[in-house]
Amino acid sequence: NGERKTGQIGMPRPGDKSVLFIGSENGKNTETYIEPENIDRIEIGAGSSDKVHVVRRMPIRGMFNSVSDRWVLCIAEGPYVSAYIGAEGYTINYDGTISLAGTRQVLQTGASTAIINPSFTVYLIKQGDKALVNVALKDGVSFEGSAFRAGVSRYLADDPKLGEYIRSEKWDFNNLGIIVRNYNPARGNGELLAID
Repeated sequence: NGERKTGQIGMPRPGDKSVLFIGSENGKNTETYIEPENIDRIEIGAGSSDKVHVVRRMPIRGMFNSVSDRWVLCIAEGPYVSAYIGAEGYTINYDGTISLAGTRQVLQTGASTAIINPSFTVYLIKQGDKALVNVALKDGVSFEGSAFRAGVSRYLADDPKLGEYIRSEKWDFNNLGIIVRNYNPARGNGELLAID
């Protein structure tokens, strides 16, 4: 309904069906569980930092066009596309940065051991689309940079100039914000925005 609440929350995990909100009323703390459909976004800040992180429950397109809702962290928003990342959990550090949490796996096969570090799914959604699309993984994956460039440029193929720039190894995950700001399906022969 557009109401804005300020207080503390229990940071939602991807599949959580409600969010614990701790507010204050008449000098006393109140605890309320809020259903995801009643939350547009959760804006989180920490310590003395003015950085705000946005967490949303979004539909995600899976295999065979199935769609499921998950809590994801917004990492960049542009005029035509937005980027999100999924993790098992998020921790806000005192300096305002955010850490992603995942499960490290140890696989035993006979006498050998393989350690698989957590990876985090990178999603994109174009303006007007109904669900996030998995385009890449962050961390815990070999050839992360090339897989990222291939997945993002494929999803943003309707902006060939941007795709060409991404594939020429100019940008990777650390440049996702500028990729999102540059994406323009109606660019034609127009130039990319400032790329520094």
